[in-house]
Amino acid sequence: FLKLLTLSIPSIVSLMKNFILAIVLFFFIHTNSNAQSTITVGSTTSDYITIVEVENTRAWTEVMLEYYPKKSTSATLYAPSGKSPFVLTDKRGNRYALMGQTGWGGSLSGGFGSIQLTAYKKKYVKLFFNKLNNVNDIYSLTEVDCNGSHCWNFYNIKLNGSNVTKIPERTTNTTTNKSTRTYSGNVNSSGSSSGSSTSSTKNTTKTTYVNTKKFDKSKASAKFDETWIDYDVYDEDGRYGMRIHTKFTVYNMKDQLCYFTVRFMKDKKFLKTTNYKFKNTSGQIELKKSLRPAYESTVYKDKAVFMPYKELNLTKGKHYIKADVDVFHSDGSLLKHLGFKEFKYTKN
Repeated sequence: FLKLLTLSIPSIVSLMKNFILAIVLFFFIHTNSNAQSTITVGSTTSDYITIVEVENTRAWTEVMLEYYPKKSTSATLYAPSGKSPFVLTDKRGNRYALMGQTGWGGSLSGGFGSIQLTAYKKKYVKLFFNKLNNVNDIYSLTEVDCNGSHCWNFYNIKLNGSNVTKIPERTTNTTTNKSTRTYSGNVNSSGSSSGSSTSSTKNTTKTTYVNTKKFDKSKASAKFDETWIDYDVYDEDGRYGMRIHTKFTVYNMKDQLCYFTVRFMKDKKFLKTTNYKFKNTSGQIELKKSLRPAYESTVYKDKAVFMPYKELNLTKGKHYIKADVDVFHSDGSLLKHLGFKEFKYTKN
């Protein structure tokens, strides 16, 4: 028996090591499986899409979405240059443009476009945005110029737990040059024009086409021409209100994302609302449209937004209002204040 015990000591030591390792792994897995890794959303317009992961890499911010519809439906993911691309907004109102995606599988360039989502079948899509310095500053993920239950908008996002990755120095294998590592340019959705290069992560499954031409923000400018208002009109949804038109020109912003906005002031204070469809991150009433000028000098002859009267939240009587018209860069900084348009509104 002693001889057998002596011969078995190395085996016993090995078994003990494996046993200890198994215990350590058990507690590690148990602890992580019970971690309250949550991404909470204050309000959303979609009942079948969930934000499941947010991550900062060295070059961009990634957001993973889970699509899980209860009935089969046709859905469209818009490209960065499309009608209503996703955009991230931080708590200070700065906006971060969509660069690319993986997982959607659309027929258009970059995998964007319309697809059929199958009922009770999960689909995961990862979106790539210009990088936030701190992912905990995210306030919203929205589709540009899209309002209503058919849109994919998420507001008052709060990040907590292990599904929020805070390691910005994850290495990536990339063929981009130094200028594209800043990712200050826009996605080239065609992926074929000169001045674009391909960057792929270490698993080589995702490709983003980035404009390598450096954008000089200091040279961008805009010129205001006029603003006029159509009163007492209806929009396509039958809402009663006014339509604000503006003519202006944007210079040296070719292919760059920017935003045309209209806010409203009374007694030198901005009017506010709790309706997320009409407010910015400061709670001010704001109408907004995305722009991507096609030329170095781009004229917008009639950029219009609609304001329902009831959303002004004013009491009965006469009110003297100013419409504050501006153009902002995609990062939220002011490109040009286009001017004020004063008008009188009477609520009966």
